[in-house]
Amino acid sequence: MTWRFRVIFTGHKTSRDIQIVAQTAFNMGTTLWFDKENIYQQHSEACVIACGQFTTCYNLLEYIETLLLDPSAYDAVYQNRLLSLKQQLTTDYEHFKTDPFFMYNDAGRDYRIDKFVPLSVSDIPFPVNW
Repeated sequence: MTWRFRVIFTGHKTSRDIQIVAQTAFNMGTTLWFDKENIYQQHSEACVIACGQFTTCYNLLEYIETLLLDPSAYDAVYQNRLLSLKQQLTTDYEHFKTDPFFMYNDAGRDYRIDKFVPLSVSDIPFPVNW
């Protein structure tokens, strides 16, 4: 089941920005290197990383929601932890919807990666096979 169909079943809507980044990551060939000179691969590495970040967030949110379907299965402390995680993941996912690179950019700045350049969706060429 692809991400396009999963959002229908879970109720979490995606955004056009997330779709653009995911499609760019999907278009990345299965290679072990990135060609920084190729305009179509220029931001592929960042798209693959960002796609992994928002996909992980989405999947964790979906999993926690399935755990919360039966609240009587957990004691109050554990249930509060799940609710707290759900709130944080929901906040992060909403942030990903407006800025799919927010976590990627934060990590690049926080870890002071050499020659790091923050990205936004407007930096990504529109996917050819949209």
